[in-house]
Amino acid sequence: MTHAANDETRPGGPDSGPIRPPETGLPSTAVPEPSGDASPEEIETDIARTRRDLADTVGALSDKLDPKAQADKQVDELKSRAHEQKARLQGQAEQARESARSSVAQARESARASATQARDAATDDQGRPSPVLWAAGGAAAGILVAAVSLLASRRR
Repeated sequence: MTHAANDETRPGGPDSGPIRPPETGLPSTAVPEPSGDASPEEIETDIARTRRDLADTVGALSDKLDPKAQADKQVDELKSRAHEQKARLQGQAEQARESARSSVAQARESARASATQARDAATDDQGRPSPVLWAAGGAAAGILVAAVSLLASRRR
């Protein structure tokens, strides 16, 4: 490689110092290059550091441009979202199940109370069962239990 191509990027010509990237106005986190009177060990250390930095940069770019890596990343993100949604839906289903259980228990107690009231209403003044009232009360309780069961099954 000739130095002619590099001469254009060096502000003072070919012997003015190391090639540096153009100023971008962004803060630099790079370690300064060794000065012109640096020892060979300092120069070798700088070269090794530059190689590591370059390898890291190339690796990062390769990862960003690798279609398989990108696809794997998207699959992992989709799996994560699916697991989160599954957990959320399971929580909602558990809440609905508990609400339905509570509603069924309340309806069952209400039906029992209605049946007890109907049975009590089906007796005459002397405490003897009245066949007509008993049958009407039993039918009403049966209709109430059927209605509650139907409502409970529709909630599921």
